[in-house]
Amino acid sequence: MNMSVACLLEGRDLALVKSIININNISGIHNLTYVDRVESCHLLIAKTKVNDEIVYFAVDRFSKKKYRIKPKLTPRSIRDMFEHMTKAAAIA
Repeated sequence: MNMSVACLLEGRDLALVKSIININNISGIHNLTYVDRVESCHLLIAKTKVNDEIVYFAVDRFSKKKYRIKPKLTPRSIRDMFEHMTKAAAIA
């Protein structure tokens, strides 16, 4: 499955997302492409603040489904999110 990914994160968070995209593409798990323009992405990764807690999430811009990245932004949680989103997109 081909999926373009954009991110509204900065610094360490953005670097982490980009590195996981590169690792997944090298190992052949998914065909993910990072794009700078939110308008042209399939999957958008962002964060918000809820009750003084930072919550990371991904939104499938086509189906409008939202996936919370839990418990926090880590390499494992990002991989889990990509797996979940690509499976959901394949079913739709």
